Amino acid sequence: MNFVCRLFRRRESHVRFWGGRLSVGFHALCLGATFLFLVGSSSAAGLDGITLFAVGFLLLPLNAWWLIRLAGWMGSGVKDETRGWFFAPGLVVVAILIAATGLPTFMRFSMSRGAFEQQIEAFDRTPAEFLDPSPRAGFFDVQSARREGGEYFFQTQGYDEFLTVHAGFAYLPYGPTPEQEVKYSFRSVGGDWYSWKL
Repeated sequence: MNFVCRLFRRRESHVRFWGGRLSVGFHALCLGATFLFLVGSSSAAGLDGITLFAVGFLLLPLNAWWLIRLAGWMGSGVKDETRGWFFAPGLVVVAILIAATGLPTFMRFSMSRGAFEQQIEAFDRTPAEFLDPSPRAGFFDVQSARREGGEYFFQTQGYDEFLTVHAGFAYLPYGPTPEQEVKYSFRSVGGDWYSWKL
């Protein structure tokens, strides 16, 4: 009997912490949006304005609703039901900080690096400047590739003229030159590889 009572008390405290089914649904939506955000920020462009806008548009109604409920709880003095509601917003903030470091891009490229290097080995057998890459390299779609001496540029991301975002990866054995750094924004993704963005 005591075991049953303890079990119900534990379940009751769990429900109070998470706020019931409404809170669970809210957290599920926030977790889904956070996952999409991390996937989007793992592109060559990394954390860009388009990714922030897309996720912000998705999370804006959730955040507005969360603030309204929080204000209502603070006004009524209810505390027990508010604790669990801070988990998902805090997770979103942590996800933004992680994306800002470039870690999602680094991890995704690390798993795809071998496929890019295989394409370079194939390119070494042709003298052309503009190359015909495989449409897929690991976890990235490859739109175009070109060679500049011993350096290789892969474009994996290109939006339309309205958004004007082009990005990809570059194999630069001697690092970016000052002239290249004027044109591109580079970030190291390991070894002689860099992500670039226009």
